[in-house]
Amino acid sequence: VCVIGVTGDGKSSTANSIVGLDHFKTSSSSYSETNSVKGIVNKWFGQSNESPVIVIDTPGLGDSKGRDPEHISKMVTCFKEISYVHCFLIVISYGSRCNELL
Repeated sequence: VCVIGVTGDGKSSTANSIVGLDHFKTSSSSYSETNSVKGIVNKWFGQSNESPVIVIDTPGLGDSKGRDPEHISKMVTCFKEISYVHCFLIVISYGSRCNELL
């Protein structure tokens, strides 16, 4: 599962929930916290009776420091190294994005 989305929308928090650990660094700020592509293999939601899952946390798009080209390049390199991704999970903050649609 590769977690992608806009900076500050909760990608790392979502990734932590999926693996049942506080593995990925999080922040309540809208400033970029994740600067590299990181992954972990753990049981689904940390439950010992569940199957293992690989979760990949990525830097946010719309980076607060304008590093999108650098971050996208890192993501592409990572995807080439692992050769496939079964699922892309797009994280969108309800409060900051969906209210614009209502």
